[in-house]
Amino acid sequence: MRRLVICCDGTWNTADQHDNGTPTPTNVAKLHSLVDTQDSTGTEQIVYYRTGVGTSGGFFRRVLGGAIGLRLEDDIMSAYKFLAETYAPGDEIFLFGFSRGAYTVRSLAGMVSNVGLADLRPDHLSPYEDPWQIVKRLMERYQSNKVRGEKTVLQTALLRERPLTRTAFHDRETLGFRFIGVWDTVGALGIPDDKGLLRLVLGDPRKHGFRDTELGGNVVCARQALAMDERRQDFTPTLWTKWAPGQDVQQRWFPGVHGDVGGSYSDCGLGDLTLDWMLQDARKNGLGLRPVAPGQLNPDAFAMRHNSFLGLFRYRPTRPRAVPEVTGGASCAGGWDGRTCFDTSVLSRHRTPPPGERSYWPSLRLAPGESCQTQASARPRWNSTGIYIEEGATYRVIAKGEWLDASVPATADGAKSGAHLGKIAYGLAAVPEALRGLLRSVKRLAKADVPFTRRVPDAPWFALIGAIANGQGASEFAEGVEEHEIHRLGKDVTFTAEQSGYLYLFANDAWHMYGNNAGSLSVRIERQS
Repeated sequence: MRRLVICCDGTWNTADQHDNGTPTPTNVAKLHSLVDTQDSTGTEQIVYYRTGVGTSGGFFRRVLGGAIGLRLEDDIMSAYKFLAETYAPGDEIFLFGFSRGAYTVRSLAGMVSNVGLADLRPDHLSPYEDPWQIVKRLMERYQSNKVRGEKTVLQTALLRERPLTRTAFHDRETLGFRFIGVWDTVGALGIPDDKGLLRLVLGDPRKHGFRDTELGGNVVCARQALAMDERRQDFTPTLWTKWAPGQDVQQRWFPGVHGDVGGSYSDCGLGDLTLDWMLQDARKNGLGLRPVAPGQLNPDAFAMRHNSFLGLFRYRPTRPRAVPEVTGGASCAGGWDGRTCFDTSVLSRHRTPPPGERSYWPSLRLAPGESCQTQASARPRWNSTGIYIEEGATYRVIAKGEWLDASVPATADGAKSGAHLGKIAYGLAAVPEALRGLLRSVKRLAKADVPFTRRVPDAPWFALIGAIANGQGASEFAEGVEEHEIHRLGKDVTFTAEQSGYLYLFANDAWHMYGNNAGSLSVRIERQS
């Protein structure tokens, strides 16, 4: 028996990357360097490392690779080819990945489960077989099988024309994955929904759209570290949503943004938290690791959180992540919300925020009859209330005051009636809103968006909107990313929550036009049942 370890790095990440001269390897690169050539019993360990998508090719390929995951299937096929050329019956397989590298290894496991693992060891191939062509044909089969188990007539015909008659496959009953460890899986690929017109013109290269949210039965142990504080919509995480009884699965929330959790900053106290956790659990499952000297890892629940909303991402949409109730017994030692749990570092930081943070994830659950007062400002795209809304409960929202959409006065019900020069913008916005309606009439563009349109199309301009952050991310049941639960509020509105989650408030404006807003509303939220 040998142990095969596959490590796939994150978007634009390499093992030798630097930040102003300081090495900043990710947790995947660090783990890769710590895997010993054999474990304490003498078992041989063979390691494969793949740099992240967007790190090779010309300028445009690197940009598009990082931005939309272009050619990510090449990474999946390369990892599959390594496994097919190396695996022998009885070997153990460990998979590790960060960001889209996490997508890669999860897709690799899904591909093996779906189409099997071809035996491409050199001494098992005939002179007429090309390993790359075999892998490409298996990828085509995997992609055609993934879309709800359906194949198009063309796909079926192509697969019939190119059967894999000579290729031997390993026995699926004995082949499995001992451990999958991932950091913040990014499953949203292709041209984003808010670029609806571009998707119409160019099509959408999401042929490998992520649907492997159910953990395969051939996986013994799975771990995922999740970033609580990441808000970039393009980096919405993908959870495992189902697994079989007896499978050892943990998906833990940690403090920090995507790069904090993945360990890609020079100040990596938060990243060391997740790496230490992953190393411990991988070691418990048999992975042989070199000893880490004192001081080389410095896990710190109170370390600096970084700002990932920089550069081009400043102009991209954001969305808060759907996390369990912070104070509600969802620590990994104390309980689950069914899918995820908190690392103890989250609760430590929540109870004792570090200097520079007035609070960390304040949380309030209202009992029936209780109410609280908060404010909704016009400029933020997401006003966090800290109120945890409970599934099936009914709430009354009363909003008072006025705010300004540029110079247009508005209440919680929307822009005030009457003539106003600033309302010319609303009339001009009718053109892109009509275009959005046309795009959404096309089935594959049902979530398409267009710049300079209202975030909630069926609510008035600048009306008060409530969002319950309960959309879990990429889903096998949803096209793209699950949306958060939206409620059209106003001066006095009652609503019943479909699912639990934290409540956010915002003015119904065009995404890129919040900078000229001013004012705030006083909002009282009362739980009625």
